[in-house]
Amino acid sequence: MYMSNMPRTSALLSSRPLHVWSRFILANKHFPTCQSRKMVTFTQAEKQQLFTSDRRFLYNEKQQLEGRRIEFDPEAVQCIASSVVNGDCNVFTKFAEDAFNKLYRLGFDNGRELIFRVPFPIAGPSHLVTASEVATMEFMRETLGAPVPRVLAWSSNIKANPVGSEFILMEKVPGESFALQWTTICREKADQFSINLMDRFCELQARCADLAFSQIGSLYFKEDVDEELQDRPLFADSVIMDGRLLKASHKYRIGPVASRLWWRGESARMKLDRGPWPDVSMYFRAAILSAIAFLKSPYSADVAFRRPPFHSVDEHLKLLEDCLQIVPYLIPPAEFCTPTIWHPDVTDQNIMTGPNFEFTGFIDWQHSIIAPYFQQHTSIPDAFIYTDGVLPIPTQGFPSLPSNFEEQDAKTQALYRYHMRRVTRHRAYELIMSINNPKRMQYSALHGIIRSWAPLPDVVLRTWSDGIATLRGLFAATSQYWPDIKNPKHIYLDNLGTLRRRIGCGGDGRVLSNSYEDVKRLSAEEEKSWMENEKGGPFPYRDGMWSYYLN
Repeated sequence: MYMSNMPRTSALLSSRPLHVWSRFILANKHFPTCQSRKMVTFTQAEKQQLFTSDRRFLYNEKQQLEGRRIEFDPEAVQCIASSVVNGDCNVFTKFAEDAFNKLYRLGFDNGRELIFRVPFPIAGPSHLVTASEVATMEFMRETLGAPVPRVLAWSSNIKANPVGSEFILMEKVPGESFALQWTTICREKADQFSINLMDRFCELQARCADLAFSQIGSLYFKEDVDEELQDRPLFADSVIMDGRLLKASHKYRIGPVASRLWWRGESARMKLDRGPWPDVSMYFRAAILSAIAFLKSPYSADVAFRRPPFHSVDEHLKLLEDCLQIVPYLIPPAEFCTPTIWHPDVTDQNIMTGPNFEFTGFIDWQHSIIAPYFQQHTSIPDAFIYTDGVLPIPTQGFPSLPSNFEEQDAKTQALYRYHMRRVTRHRAYELIMSINNPKRMQYSALHGIIRSWAPLPDVVLRTWSDGIATLRGLFAATSQYWPDIKNPKHIYLDNLGTLRRRIGCGGDGRVLSNSYEDVKRLSAEEEKSWMENEKGGPFPYRDGMWSYYLN
């Protein structure tokens, strides 16, 4: 692992002396007393409520909650935050909880609002995740002009800060998530939607797609990587430097991938090649060899939380070794392999919008990596893609309602309008990106076999825990080379998806606490009628069964 031994603790996103002071107190465990500051106080019971997850889980609940429990010193948080904004803290409440973090809202008597975010233990490698995310956010904001939150203080070293946890303290982004606002979009507002949100979003993605980096990995501040990596250039030789890029070329470097995928479970204990890599071939090979190394290690003997049907280590190894043989022939042409930066999870929850669909913020850059263009910029993001199939996606222009729409009842008309909005945002993205990112269309014309292998690292690094079917599916696309491999039927996976939608739970059986009992009852009813032979495998919501975040 090419990283400095000492995790970094700093606050550096402003030239104000206050942040230099904040860096000093975090690094030296010394900060002024806050006796003159008013702050929110908590009883021990109230602190426990701050630290625990507000979710419930239908199965494996003990392990799921352990992976999401965090502790910190609320008084230390408020002391640092009050000093940063020069105000007294009068609000300290839970704000949100996602898969890997818990967020809190801090309000102050001068009207300022901050977000305090703490990663869960399951978020990934300590130090790397936080250090890379902060560097990525600052790079996106300063160098590429992205509307990302301004970080005011942060620490990636639990032992060297008074808070007692890794954390990021940042300004609150204005607006609300696109997930909440987009439902008001109708045909009459399609142009406004395109101009105020989609145009700016796609223009930002195009800037990211055009900027070539020197390696594949994750972004860090220069002082956060090993000295050997500090000597490597940030950008590819082809990049023409302007003032911003020149400044960035001195400030940032590329280090190991901070993506949790490469640090899951016991594999985090192993010394594996996690980058950075100079090209796609070495990147793909590193993923395959990491999976092989894990299978050959004693850690593969632990079969907890795997997804059935199970296959032997030898069967997995055979496919992975075949991967090593075929990969050199399935890498896209060089123009689609340029290392580029982009957001790791473009959902409508992470896009913030204003009253008129202005693009006001792009949040949650945790686990972002610099990866090949074909992995970052060729598919339609989850925030805009339409896959429901109720309405057709037109190849030209925008969609229209069915010719018999007026004959439908009110409930059916509302359903069509809902899907109309979904197709509209899909087409808006396609049309604007066809102008801003023409290389994307060129990539779509490549042979389907090459495109099907694009997600190879994700597949091979999870094949032992998730099952062999997806990896076999990749080989099915190349059956002319391996005619004995047949396309597997994903009956079990399809039934798992149907079950989850029917009972209304999230990944790993996650539900809100106030709906836990109702969903648990529905799950028990479904289990009674679950036939393993018919469904393709055992009922999933039992302790010890496959869990995405635990295996």
